Amino acid sequence: MRAILTNKTIDVLAEDRASDFSGQLSGRDVSHCVVREKPRGDFLGVVRVRELAFAPSQRIFADLLSGVPALHVSPKFRPSEIAEWFSRQNSEDAIVLSNHGTFLGLVTRDQVDEWHLQSRASRGTKGPRNKELPAAHLRRELAARTAALDHTLAQLHELSYAVSHEIRTPLRAIRGYAEVLRADYGRRLGETANEHIERIIRASDRLDRLTVAILAYSEIAQTPLKLARVSVEGVVGEAVSALREQGRDRGIEILRPLHDVRADRALLLRCVTELLDNAIKFASPTRRLSIRIGTTRKGAEVMLFIEDNGLGIREDHTRRIFQLFEQVAGAHLGQGTGTGLAVVRKACDRMEATVGVESVAGKGSRFWISLPEAN
Repeated sequence: MRAILTNKTIDVLAEDRASDFSGQLSGRDVSHCVVREKPRGDFLGVVRVRELAFAPSQRIFADLLSGVPALHVSPKFRPSEIAEWFSRQNSEDAIVLSNHGTFLGLVTRDQVDEWHLQSRASRGTKGPRNKELPAAHLRRELAARTAALDHTLAQLHELSYAVSHEIRTPLRAIRGYAEVLRADYGRRLGETANEHIERIIRASDRLDRLTVAILAYSEIAQTPLKLARVSVEGVVGEAVSALREQGRDRGIEILRPLHDVRADRALLLRCVTELLDNAIKFASPTRRLSIRIGTTRKGAEVMLFIEDNGLGIREDHTRRIFQLFEQVAGAHLGQGTGTGLAVVRKACDRMEATVGVESVAGKGSRFWISLPEAN
């Protein structure tokens, strides 16, 4: 069991899930937190330490839980059983449970690969010569899965592009006929009929914006990923310059120095642009807008933050605003499409970055993106 199950785990009690767990991780070389319920020790989920690094203390801990596949094994199971299971699954990690559901440990694909290599090394030259190394087999299998995934993503992109354009054509016709109806017959239709026409025009405009936003969201997955050293100073400067050209850069303060990160520049620029647009869009009508952009270091990570004094977000809504079409703050203003923050989350997922928010309703929000510091 010890040969393949990870020891890089710690237990967290479910009743403490709203607490800040960073203190429990200090000084430990761990990659995962295993969450178990008292008193029976039922498995609840896994938290990646990377995702926990910059999570605010008041964040609901369950929001960080990641579901992972479960593998039930017999009392006399062998590591080879787990290795065979991983060869059939497209998963990076799994929990190991006994036949009775008792939690035994967590195992990762990296550990399985390491066990493979160690087992072969211990056998020396006794192993079959024609049997290829597990690493080579895994590389070939990974290449095949990557090719299949790329093909699927390309098909989805083609479908979303076609759907978006097919929808926009009749939308333009609906809007056009509504405007003709208002111009030619508006005086004869009366006030109520004209209000209905205005609603048709506004609804068609909103649906048109939604189709464009959906297309932009799908394109995030198709953007070639180029992870490299990125100047946050340059990215923020470009985003602010674009707002300046639109006359929307008032109230923005850049807190220098801005630390460089390892990221995809195009995706990071998209994230910063969306977060700045979000802060401007949901500014408080009773206060002068103030937006602060800066970075802080924590270990090998850099947290890029954008904080504002806008409308803010209720705590019970912060867990779902990064989902597609979710609108909370300022939704009554009829602004936005509910895709901006979903685009940010999608871009961060591709860069293996973490995004989050700390907010107080009526006082403002602090959005942050955690990225590896550039070497």
